[in-house]
Amino acid sequence: MASSTTNRILVVLAALLAPVFAGGIIYYSLKRTHPDLAHLGNWMSFVAFFLWPVVVRIGNFQFGKTVPLLVVALGIVLAMIAVRRIRRTGPRLTGYLPLADRS
Repeated sequence: MASSTTNRILVVLAALLAPVFAGGIIYYSLKRTHPDLAHLGNWMSFVAFFLWPVVVRIGNFQFGKTVPLLVVALGIVLAMIAVRRIRRTGPRLTGYLPLADRS
């Protein structure tokens, strides 16, 4: 249960930090093997897409333009780490067959 919770937290954080890029990485990497986490990442990136204009406006006002760029870069790296961890440790969708094995 802890690894499932950790995987969900990683997906949510990555999708919130970099909505477009991390959401795409998560969704298209996990949609066949882990559809529940792919759907969660897609939904969180959709929500974060509408929150980001506020974050960027606050970030530009207080910290300059570098901080939002660093946050997006961190989100992309976190998305790649999350996908690798989920594929290595998480349970896969039962009944999934690669395209070559389907008859």
